[in-house]
Amino acid sequence: MKTRILSLLCACVAVGSFAQSEVPTASLKKAIVPLVGSTPGAHGAIFKTTLRIQALPGGHGRIVFHPLGAIARSDDPSIPYRFPENATVVDFLQYDDIVAAMGQSGLGTLDIIPDAYGGNIVPPVTTRIFNDTPGGTFGTRSRSSIR
Repeated sequence: MKTRILSLLCACVAVGSFAQSEVPTASLKKAIVPLVGSTPGAHGAIFKTTLRIQALPGGHGRIVFHPLGAIARSDDPSIPYRFPENATVVDFLQYDDIVAAMGQSGLGTLDIIPDAYGGNIVPPVTTRIFNDTPGGTFGTRSRSSIR
């Protein structure tokens, strides 16, 4: 029954963008951000994704970008994250454009994969995918789904 509920939750997040509450536990293996991007838009706009990872003391792992339309591979672009043992709940790691921070462009998905030696706990992740235009920004915020 728990597997069905988790599968349904993941499907709902993948279909629509909405905020959800996520409490990390040791049983989680990775967080999935179902849509991220960094690409030029019309009239000088930039479509991009900010990523914020809340600190977990001593937690570490990697953030992996999977380009849309490609099969996920073990050598997909990634960057590590690491928090010190004395990190507090108010500490966080933030990227203003996570896809560009990896030297990539286009659309895709992100996996936030904790390292087993860092507690194997998925940190709370918040994203904002939006269009940054000369006249302002518009988009949506969401929390990652879990798998």
